[in-house]
Amino acid sequence: DLLRIWQGEMTWMVSDLQATFHSEFVRVLALLTAEDVPDRLRNLATGNGDFVDKAADILMRDIVSSITGLAELDRMLSVLIRRLQDLLQKDPDIAVALAEDDRHAPAYYVLSELKDSEAARFGPVLGSKAKNLVYLKNRGLPVPQGVVFSAEHTEGHEEYTSGNHFLELLHQAVAEIENRTGKRYGDPVNPLFLSVRSGSYVSMPGILSSILYCGMTRQTLTGLVDASGDTRLGWDSYRRFIEHYGTIVHGIDIALFEDQAAQVMKDSSGGTSENLNENAIKEIVGRYLHELSGRGKHIPEDPYEQLRESVNAVYRSWFSEKAAQFRRSMAISEHWGTAVTVMEMISGNARDSGASVFFTRNPFTHRSGVYGTTGEVATGDDLVYGKLTHRPLRREQDGSSKKSLEETDPELFLMHEELGRKIEQAMGGLSQEVEAAYTKQPDGQRSLYVLQTRRMEFHREFTKKFHDVCRMEENLIGRGVGVHGGVLSGVATFSSDVEHIRAVRRKQKMPVILLRMSASTDDVSLMPEIDGIITAAGGPTSHAAILAQKFDLTAVVGCSALAITVKEGTAAMASLGGQTISEGDVISIDGTTGLVYTGTCLLTVDRRHP
Repeated sequence: DLLRIWQGEMTWMVSDLQATFHSEFVRVLALLTAEDVPDRLRNLATGNGDFVDKAADILMRDIVSSITGLAELDRMLSVLIRRLQDLLQKDPDIAVALAEDDRHAPAYYVLSELKDSEAARFGPVLGSKAKNLVYLKNRGLPVPQGVVFSAEHTEGHEEYTSGNHFLELLHQAVAEIENRTGKRYGDPVNPLFLSVRSGSYVSMPGILSSILYCGMTRQTLTGLVDASGDTRLGWDSYRRFIEHYGTIVHGIDIALFEDQAAQVMKDSSGGTSENLNENAIKEIVGRYLHELSGRGKHIPEDPYEQLRESVNAVYRSWFSEKAAQFRRSMAISEHWGTAVTVMEMISGNARDSGASVFFTRNPFTHRSGVYGTTGEVATGDDLVYGKLTHRPLRREQDGSSKKSLEETDPELFLMHEELGRKIEQAMGGLSQEVEAAYTKQPDGQRSLYVLQTRRMEFHREFTKKFHDVCRMEENLIGRGVGVHGGVLSGVATFSSDVEHIRAVRRKQKMPVILLRMSASTDDVSLMPEIDGIITAAGGPTSHAAILAQKFDLTAVVGCSALAITVKEGTAAMASLGGQTISEGDVISIDGTTGLVYTGTCLLTVDRRHP
């Protein structure tokens, strides 16, 4: 896992270099006359009109090669990973002994008390989300108060969370948050609500569980309504809590709740969840509670019992079938576990409040400035899972019927811009993907909080995996290093002829995937004609990886088991995982996991050549 993480870091570095320099090279090269071009690039001018692309490609390779030790580290990691894979194939039950720290680990970690060095050191048990929040908080950025329970307890979570000792720990941990917020958990007058969030050291976006508005009872509901003067906020928060608690703690299918809410929305003049009034939301809550009761389920009125069960359920989500499938496809060890972060709830679903999910840079041009979506009277879940129509942040963003935040609320937009700039600066200048929530105080003052940040990936389409939409596991034939793109099914080709590739596409009416032992500058002219590439050699710094970044191809490199046979007078063919691949055969690849399959996933579409 650690070797693959390092390999992933190298992939990101190459993506960052490509996003930063390639377009500038193209712009400058297009302006040069033949006399201005360096001698070593002049022989590329073949008259085919691809000089600029070829020259820019060579310059990018020069940059990558100039970084001392990068290519050597790439080769070393590839060799080590291959050797370890061979060992695992020979003995799948190899046990790993984990070194234990002699010093006594704390019962929980308080975010605002951790130093940078401690966050880095304890990163594997804090999880990446909490670790990053510590960095931001230590630089004065607005992060909600919170505590973290270690990922070390994942394996024995049932026993760990069941005893009185853990209940005492919860009281102590919550007191840390209470003392810093001035609110009281379970208090009917000035209630504190908590979010209970998962967080593994290895990235598993959207796979593990979180619960919002923990601490919601009939008494604290009244307290929230009285304190905020917003009846809709109280009942909407109650609705959200029941949904999360019912699905995550009790394992009820979310479709059950969605069907009940849809029926109320159908009967309501509002028609959508955004427009529902408080009476309609009260009816949804009543229906939810009725469904729970009919199944013998209930939600404790004791807020600490809610919290205990919520923490246990988030730990348990590490062992869900969805999470296990994800780890298998990504070849991630199950031993990492997940930390559980208990954090002050920021009410983005309040009046004049909202949530935003954004990049600190444009994911297509890499220009500085926030790029993403926001939703009024919403939480981050609404945006991430598509429950609301999103409002774009920037005026230049396309694809929405709504006006951008920049147009409707310039002041709030500038707050996002400033926050994005500070987050990127705090994270060492690395572009980030951010979830934030904003609220408005009674005096009109607005606050924008960071709920999580992670390093931004470059247009890699993480959201779609073959195991999500098709059962492809039985068709797995090989693995390399995924360096760009999402999942792709297409027809295999070994050809270097543009017209032949076009003919294959017309005949098969599918994307085209090029198979190579390694890529070269001569392949540049083929890149606009194909959709994916597999190479037997190379890693994140290889030529094929750089080409994939430039041409937005789905790419798997370093697939060392791939063998291509080319004999004079016969068609080229390849062998991989005991399978023979011929020209025109259908195969599938995943540019994130590096997995290669036979056959097709029918939901894959040809997005480059409609």
